Amino acid sequence: MKSGLDYLLGQMILENQFNNDLSFYEIHFCLYI
Repeated sequence: MKSGLDYLLGQMILENQFNNDLSFYEIHFCLYI
C-alpha cells in the first residue's frame, strides 16, 4: 500500500513540476511577443 501512495505522490510532484515549467515558459513567451 505504501508503494502505491509513494507512486501517487511522485506523480503529483512530477505533474506539479511540469505545470510550473509550463507556466514559466508561457510567461517568458508572453514577454517576448
